[in-house]
Amino acid sequence: MENSLTALERGGFGSVKVWVLETNQRAISFYEKFGFKTDGLRKTEKREDFELREIRYSYQQQQ
Repeated sequence: MENSLTALERGGFGSVKVWVLETNQRAISFYEKFGFKTDGLRKTEKREDFELREIRYSYQQQQ
């Protein structure tokens, strides 16, 4: 992840956004470890028999 974030920053990308299932604590912990923070946006995708509830996380390049 560190290499990916560094490559994105070198490529001129100042931020990264990812959607994480709100029940996926392992993924949430992973992204938070690298400085991602929830920006408060949520969405629900309805499937035939279930719903996927997601939270958006953002990473901002350190200045």
